[in-house]
Amino acid sequence: MDIAHLSYFSTLCETLNYTEAARKCFISRQAMRQSVQMLEQTYGIRLIENQHNRLALTPAGEILYDRAQPVLRSYYELNNAMRGCIRSESTLHIGVSRSITPCYAPEVLTAIQRFTETYSGIPVDIVLMTADEIVQKLEEGILEAGVLVETEAADMGDLRAADFPRTLELPLSKRPCSFYRRTPLRRDPLTLLLSVTHPLIHKKSLTLQDLDGQTLMVMGQPETFFLPLYRAVLRQNIHVNWQIVPDFYEVSYRILQDNCLAIDRQDSSGYMSTDVDRNLPLEDNAFILSCNLLTPEKETAPIQFLRQALLTELGLAERAAGTRESVPSFGNKIPQIRRSRIHARAVSDDT
Repeated sequence: MDIAHLSYFSTLCETLNYTEAARKCFISRQAMRQSVQMLEQTYGIRLIENQHNRLALTPAGEILYDRAQPVLRSYYELNNAMRGCIRSESTLHIGVSRSITPCYAPEVLTAIQRFTETYSGIPVDIVLMTADEIVQKLEEGILEAGVLVETEAADMGDLRAADFPRTLELPLSKRPCSFYRRTPLRRDPLTLLLSVTHPLIHKKSLTLQDLDGQTLMVMGQPETFFLPLYRAVLRQNIHVNWQIVPDFYEVSYRILQDNCLAIDRQDSSGYMSTDVDRNLPLEDNAFILSCNLLTPEKETAPIQFLRQALLTELGLAERAAGTRESVPSFGNKIPQIRRSRIHARAVSDDT
Protein backbone atom coordinates (compact mmCIF):
# COMPACT_ATOMS: atom_id res chain seq x y z
CA MET A 1 0.00 0.00 0.00
CA ASP A 2 1.15 3.55 -0.68
CA ILE A 3 -0.21 7.04 -0.18
CA ALA A 4 -1.80 7.09 -3.64
CA HIS A 5 -4.07 4.14 -2.79
CA LEU A 6 -5.29 5.94 0.33
CA SER A 7 -5.95 9.10 -1.67
CA TYR A 8 -7.89 7.19 -4.35
CA PHE A 9 -9.88 5.34 -1.70
CA SER A 10 -10.77 8.59 0.07
CA THR A 11 -12.01 10.10 -3.19
CA LEU A 12 -14.15 7.02 -3.81
CA CYS A 13 -15.58 7.35 -0.33
CA GLU A 14 -16.53 10.94 -1.08
CA THR A 15 -18.23 10.15 -4.39
CA LEU A 16 -19.36 6.52 -3.94
CA ASN A 17 -18.98 6.26 -7.70
CA TYR A 18 -16.04 4.57 -9.43
CA THR A 19 -16.36 6.61 -12.61
CA GLU A 20 -16.56 9.98 -10.88
CA ALA A 21 -13.76 9.12 -8.43
CA ALA A 22 -11.51 7.97 -11.27
CA ARG A 23 -12.16 11.21 -13.15
CA LYS A 24 -11.27 13.32 -10.11
CA CYS A 25 -8.04 11.35 -9.61
CA PHE A 26 -7.17 11.41 -13.33
CA ILE A 27 -6.97 7.63 -13.57
CA SER A 28 -9.03 5.00 -15.35
CA ARG A 29 -12.06 3.39 -13.75
CA GLN A 30 -10.25 0.06 -13.87
CA ALA A 31 -7.24 1.54 -12.06
CA MET A 32 -9.56 2.87 -9.34
CA ARG A 33 -11.07 -0.59 -8.87
CA GLN A 34 -7.62 -2.19 -8.78
CA SER A 35 -6.45 0.31 -6.18
CA VAL A 36 -9.36 -0.55 -3.88
CA GLN A 37 -8.74 -4.26 -4.44
CA MET A 38 -5.09 -3.84 -3.40
CA LEU A 39 -6.21 -2.21 -0.16
CA GLU A 40 -8.65 -5.02 0.47
CA GLN A 41 -5.94 -7.60 -0.19
CA THR A 42 -3.58 -5.74 2.16
CA TYR A 43 -6.03 -5.85 5.07
CA GLY A 44 -7.82 -9.05 4.09
CA ILE A 45 -11.28 -7.53 4.42
CA ARG A 46 -13.93 -5.92 2.22
CA LEU A 47 -13.95 -2.12 2.24
CA ILE A 48 -16.61 -1.36 -0.40
CA GLU A 49 -19.70 -3.38 -1.17
CA ASN A 50 -22.65 -3.21 -3.53
CA GLN A 51 -26.00 -2.95 -1.79
CA HIS A 52 -28.89 -3.19 -4.24
CA ASN A 53 -27.17 -1.25 -7.03
CA ARG A 54 -25.64 1.17 -4.53
CA LEU A 55 -22.03 1.45 -3.42
CA ALA A 56 -21.53 1.61 0.33
CA LEU A 57 -18.67 1.44 2.78
CA THR A 58 -18.37 -1.57 5.02
CA PRO A 59 -17.64 -0.92 8.73
CA ALA A 60 -13.97 -1.57 7.96
CA GLY A 61 -14.15 0.87 5.07
CA GLU A 62 -15.57 3.53 7.40
CA ILE A 63 -12.67 3.04 9.81
CA LEU A 64 -10.07 3.20 7.04
CA TYR A 65 -11.59 6.35 5.61
CA ASP A 66 -11.64 8.13 8.98
CA ARG A 67 -8.09 7.09 9.90
CA ALA A 68 -6.71 7.91 6.43
CA GLN A 69 -7.59 11.62 6.59
CA PRO A 70 -4.95 12.72 9.14
CA VAL A 71 -2.41 10.55 7.29
CA LEU A 72 -3.14 12.30 4.01
CA ARG A 73 -3.11 15.70 5.67
CA SER A 74 0.23 15.00 7.34
CA TYR A 75 1.69 13.76 4.06
CA TYR A 76 0.60 16.92 2.27
CA GLU A 77 2.00 19.16 5.01
CA LEU A 78 5.28 17.21 5.00
CA ASN A 79 5.62 17.60 1.23
CA ASN A 80 4.98 21.33 1.44
CA ALA A 81 7.48 21.77 4.25
CA MET A 82 10.22 19.88 2.42
CA ARG A 83 9.58 21.66 -0.88
CA GLY A 84 9.84 24.98 0.92
CA CYS A 85 13.35 23.98 2.08
CA ILE A 86 14.65 23.61 -1.48
CA ARG A 87 16.92 26.48 -2.45
CA SER A 88 18.49 27.55 -5.72
CA GLU A 89 20.99 30.36 -6.22
CA SER A 90 20.21 30.78 -9.93
CA THR A 91 16.90 31.96 -11.39
CA LEU A 92 14.82 29.53 -13.43
CA HIS A 93 13.80 31.36 -16.62
CA ILE A 94 10.60 30.01 -18.23
CA GLY A 95 9.23 31.21 -21.55
CA VAL A 96 5.46 30.79 -21.96
CA SER A 97 3.80 31.17 -25.34
CA ARG A 98 1.34 34.05 -25.51
CA SER A 99 -0.90 31.71 -27.50
CA ILE A 100 -1.89 29.60 -24.49
CA THR A 101 -3.53 32.54 -22.73
CA PRO A 102 -6.26 33.48 -22.14
CA CYS A 103 -8.24 30.65 -23.73
CA TYR A 104 -6.15 27.73 -24.97
CA ALA A 105 -4.49 26.43 -21.80
CA PRO A 106 -4.67 29.04 -19.01
CA GLU A 107 -4.45 26.24 -16.44
CA VAL A 108 -0.82 25.67 -17.46
CA LEU A 109 0.17 29.20 -16.50
CA THR A 110 -1.75 28.78 -13.24
CA ALA A 111 0.17 25.56 -12.56
CA ILE A 112 3.49 27.33 -13.16
CA GLN A 113 2.51 30.10 -10.77
CA ARG A 114 1.53 27.49 -8.19
CA PHE A 115 4.96 25.90 -8.65
CA THR A 116 6.57 29.21 -7.70
CA GLU A 117 4.47 29.27 -4.52
CA THR A 118 5.28 25.68 -3.58
CA TYR A 119 9.02 25.94 -4.34
CA SER A 120 9.46 29.40 -2.89
CA GLY A 121 13.21 28.84 -2.55
CA ILE A 122 13.64 28.66 -6.34
CA PRO A 123 13.64 32.11 -8.01
CA VAL A 124 11.47 31.94 -11.14
CA ASP A 125 11.16 34.41 -13.99
CA ILE A 126 8.11 33.80 -16.23
CA VAL A 127 8.11 35.64 -19.56
CA LEU A 128 5.30 35.65 -22.12
CA MET A 129 6.68 35.51 -25.68
CA THR A 130 6.04 33.98 -29.09
CA ALA A 131 6.80 30.33 -29.84
CA ASP A 132 9.62 31.34 -32.18
CA GLU A 133 11.16 33.53 -29.48
CA ILE A 134 10.96 30.69 -26.96
CA VAL A 135 12.89 28.28 -29.19
CA GLN A 136 15.49 30.91 -30.02
CA LYS A 137 16.00 31.84 -26.35
CA LEU A 138 16.28 28.16 -25.44
CA GLU A 139 19.04 27.73 -27.99
CA GLU A 140 20.83 30.82 -26.77
CA GLY A 141 20.69 29.55 -23.19
CA ILE A 142 18.61 32.50 -21.99
CA LEU A 143 15.68 30.22 -21.08
CA GLU A 144 15.86 26.94 -19.16
CA ALA A 145 12.32 25.83 -20.12
CA GLY A 146 9.57 26.80 -22.51
CA VAL A 147 5.84 26.12 -22.90
CA LEU A 148 4.39 26.31 -26.40
CA VAL A 149 1.76 24.85 -28.71
CA GLU A 150 2.54 22.37 -31.50
CA THR A 151 0.64 20.07 -33.83
CA GLU A 152 1.08 16.33 -34.11
CA ALA A 153 -0.63 13.55 -36.00
CA ALA A 154 -3.64 12.10 -34.18
CA ASP A 155 -2.30 8.55 -34.39
CA MET A 156 0.62 9.32 -32.05
CA GLY A 157 -0.91 7.08 -29.40
CA ASP A 158 -1.44 7.58 -25.68
CA LEU A 159 -0.02 10.39 -23.59
CA ARG A 160 3.57 9.34 -22.96
CA ALA A 161 6.39 11.84 -23.26
CA ALA A 162 8.80 9.23 -24.63
CA ASP A 163 6.50 8.61 -27.62
CA PHE A 164 6.52 12.17 -28.90
CA PRO A 165 8.44 13.06 -32.07
CA ARG A 166 11.78 14.80 -31.71
CA THR A 167 12.18 15.79 -35.35
CA LEU A 168 10.69 19.29 -35.45
CA GLU A 169 13.16 21.79 -36.86
CA LEU A 170 14.25 24.77 -34.85
CA PRO A 171 13.97 28.07 -36.75
CA LEU A 172 17.37 29.31 -35.58
CA SER A 173 19.63 26.37 -36.40
CA LYS A 174 17.37 24.48 -38.83
CA ARG A 175 18.36 21.19 -37.21
CA PRO A 176 16.29 18.54 -35.36
CA CYS A 177 15.82 19.51 -31.71
CA SER A 178 16.58 16.04 -30.44
CA PHE A 179 18.39 17.64 -27.51
CA TYR A 180 15.06 18.88 -26.13
CA ARG A 181 12.72 16.85 -24.01
CA ARG A 182 9.04 17.32 -24.84
CA THR A 183 6.54 16.79 -22.04
CA PRO A 184 2.89 17.13 -23.15
CA LEU A 185 0.78 19.14 -20.72
CA ARG A 186 -2.43 19.17 -22.74
CA ARG A 187 -3.65 17.52 -25.94
CA ASP A 188 -6.86 18.31 -27.86
CA PRO A 189 -8.24 17.59 -31.33
CA LEU A 190 -7.22 20.40 -33.66
CA THR A 191 -10.09 22.52 -34.98
CA LEU A 192 -10.45 25.63 -37.10
CA LEU A 193 -12.02 28.86 -35.90
CA LEU A 194 -14.00 30.97 -38.37
CA SER A 195 -16.59 33.73 -38.29
CA VAL A 196 -20.29 33.08 -38.79
CA THR A 197 -20.09 35.05 -42.04
CA HIS A 198 -17.38 32.83 -43.54
CA PRO A 199 -18.41 30.93 -46.72
CA LEU A 200 -17.48 27.60 -45.04
CA ILE A 201 -19.64 28.17 -41.98
CA HIS A 202 -22.47 25.95 -43.27
CA LYS A 203 -20.26 22.84 -43.11
CA LYS A 204 -20.28 20.47 -40.13
CA SER A 205 -16.59 19.69 -40.55
CA LEU A 206 -13.77 20.88 -42.77
CA THR A 207 -11.36 18.99 -45.01
CA LEU A 208 -7.84 19.89 -46.02
CA GLN A 209 -9.20 20.76 -49.47
CA ASP A 210 -11.38 23.43 -47.84
CA LEU A 211 -8.16 25.21 -46.86
CA ASP A 212 -7.15 25.80 -50.46
CA GLY A 213 -6.85 29.55 -51.05
CA GLN A 214 -7.64 30.37 -47.42
CA THR A 215 -5.65 32.51 -45.01
CA LEU A 216 -4.83 30.37 -41.97
CA MET A 217 -3.51 32.02 -38.81
CA VAL A 218 -1.13 29.95 -36.67
CA MET A 219 0.83 30.66 -33.45
CA GLY A 220 4.31 30.07 -34.91
CA GLN A 221 6.28 28.96 -37.95
CA PRO A 222 4.04 26.34 -39.67
CA GLU A 223 7.02 24.29 -40.89
CA THR A 224 8.31 24.17 -37.30
CA PHE A 225 5.41 23.96 -34.89
CA PHE A 226 2.68 22.63 -37.21
CA LEU A 227 4.80 20.27 -39.26
CA PRO A 228 2.32 17.35 -39.72
CA LEU A 229 -0.41 19.71 -40.95
CA TYR A 230 2.06 21.69 -43.06
CA ARG A 231 3.35 18.54 -44.76
CA ALA A 232 -0.17 17.19 -45.35
CA VAL A 233 -1.15 20.42 -47.10
CA LEU A 234 1.98 20.35 -49.27
CA ARG A 235 1.49 16.71 -50.24
CA GLN A 236 -2.00 17.42 -51.54
CA ASN A 237 -0.84 20.53 -53.41
CA ILE A 238 -3.15 22.73 -51.35
CA HIS A 239 -2.30 26.42 -51.37
CA VAL A 240 -2.64 27.99 -47.93
CA ASN A 241 -1.69 31.52 -46.99
CA TRP A 242 -0.02 30.87 -43.63
CA GLN A 243 0.12 33.86 -41.31
CA ILE A 244 1.82 33.88 -37.90
CA VAL A 245 -0.43 35.62 -35.37
CA PRO A 246 0.53 34.62 -31.81
CA ASP A 247 -1.83 36.98 -30.01
CA PHE A 248 -5.32 35.65 -29.22
CA TYR A 249 -7.00 39.05 -29.40
CA GLU A 250 -5.55 39.83 -32.82
CA VAL A 251 -6.74 36.41 -34.02
CA SER A 252 -10.25 37.15 -32.78
CA TYR A 253 -10.25 40.54 -34.50
CA ARG A 254 -8.98 39.27 -37.84
CA ILE A 255 -11.40 36.35 -37.95
CA LEU A 256 -14.22 38.86 -37.93
CA GLN A 257 -12.67 41.62 -40.03
CA ASP A 258 -10.78 39.62 -42.68
CA ASN A 259 -12.72 36.31 -42.69
CA CYS A 260 -9.52 34.37 -41.93
CA LEU A 261 -9.31 30.91 -40.42
CA ALA A 262 -7.34 30.16 -37.25
CA ILE A 263 -5.94 27.08 -35.56
CA ASP A 264 -7.90 26.23 -32.43
CA ARG A 265 -8.77 23.27 -30.24
CA GLN A 266 -11.85 21.27 -29.38
CA ASP A 267 -13.07 22.06 -25.90
CA SER A 268 -13.71 19.12 -23.56
CA SER A 269 -17.40 19.98 -23.58
CA GLY A 270 -17.61 20.00 -27.38
CA TYR A 271 -16.93 22.42 -30.24
CA MET A 272 -16.90 25.98 -28.97
CA SER A 273 -18.98 28.66 -30.66
CA THR A 274 -20.21 32.17 -29.95
CA ASP A 275 -22.58 34.58 -31.65
CA VAL A 276 -19.79 35.74 -33.98
CA ASP A 277 -17.58 32.71 -34.57
CA ARG A 278 -17.64 28.91 -34.74
CA ASN A 279 -15.18 26.15 -34.03
CA LEU A 280 -15.29 23.38 -36.65
CA PRO A 281 -13.36 20.08 -36.60
CA LEU A 282 -11.10 18.88 -39.35
CA GLU A 283 -12.51 15.76 -40.97
CA ASP A 284 -11.45 12.54 -39.19
CA ASN A 285 -9.75 14.58 -36.43
CA ALA A 286 -6.44 13.84 -38.10
CA PHE A 287 -4.37 16.28 -36.03
CA ILE A 288 -3.81 17.03 -32.37
CA LEU A 289 -2.97 20.39 -30.83
CA SER A 290 -0.48 19.76 -28.02
CA CYS A 291 0.73 22.14 -25.34
CA ASN A 292 4.28 21.00 -24.58
CA LEU A 293 6.93 21.75 -22.00
CA LEU A 294 10.35 21.95 -23.68
CA THR A 295 13.37 21.31 -21.47
CA PRO A 296 16.98 20.29 -22.14
CA GLU A 297 17.73 16.57 -22.25
CA LYS A 298 20.12 17.11 -19.33
CA GLU A 299 17.78 18.67 -16.80
CA THR A 300 18.91 20.49 -13.69
CA ALA A 301 17.16 19.74 -10.39
CA PRO A 302 14.88 22.85 -10.55
CA ILE A 303 13.73 21.87 -14.06
CA GLN A 304 12.98 18.33 -12.85
CA PHE A 305 10.94 19.80 -9.98
CA LEU A 306 9.10 22.04 -12.46
CA ARG A 307 8.25 19.23 -14.85
CA GLN A 308 7.00 16.90 -12.12
CA ALA A 309 5.05 19.69 -10.44
CA LEU A 310 3.26 20.60 -13.68
CA LEU A 311 2.40 16.98 -14.46
CA THR A 312 1.08 16.45 -10.95
CA GLU A 313 -0.85 19.72 -10.79
CA LEU A 314 -2.45 19.06 -14.18
CA GLY A 315 -3.28 15.46 -13.28
CA LEU A 316 -0.93 13.93 -15.86
CA ALA A 317 1.77 12.43 -13.63
CA GLU A 318 0.38 8.91 -13.62
CA ARG A 319 -0.39 8.76 -17.34
CA ALA A 320 2.97 10.24 -18.33
CA ALA A 321 4.82 7.79 -16.13
CA GLY A 322 2.72 4.84 -17.30
CA THR A 323 2.23 3.62 -13.73
CA ARG A 324 -0.39 3.60 -11.01
CA GLU A 325 2.19 4.34 -8.34
CA SER A 326 2.39 8.12 -8.73
CA VAL A 327 1.47 10.35 -5.80
CA PRO A 328 -1.68 12.44 -6.29
CA SER A 329 -1.83 16.21 -6.00
CA PHE A 330 -4.14 18.00 -3.60
CA GLY A 331 -3.52 21.48 -5.05
CA ASN A 332 -2.96 24.27 -2.56
CA LYS A 333 -4.82 22.69 0.30
CA ILE A 334 -6.11 19.37 1.48
CA PRO A 335 -9.73 18.70 0.45
CA GLN A 336 -12.39 19.36 3.05
CA ILE A 337 -13.04 16.08 4.86
CA ARG A 338 -16.55 15.10 5.79
CA ARG A 339 -16.35 13.51 9.23
CA SER A 340 -19.93 12.27 9.31
CA ARG A 341 -20.86 8.72 8.43
CA ILE A 342 -20.92 8.13 4.66
CA HIS A 343 -24.11 6.52 3.40
CA ALA A 344 -24.84 4.57 0.25
CA ARG A 345 -25.68 6.46 -2.92
CA ALA A 346 -27.24 5.24 -6.17
CA VAL A 347 -24.58 4.56 -8.83
CA SER A 348 -26.18 2.76 -11.72
CA ASP A 349 -23.01 2.73 -13.82
CA ASP A 350 -20.96 0.99 -11.11
CA THR A 351 -23.02 -2.10 -10.45
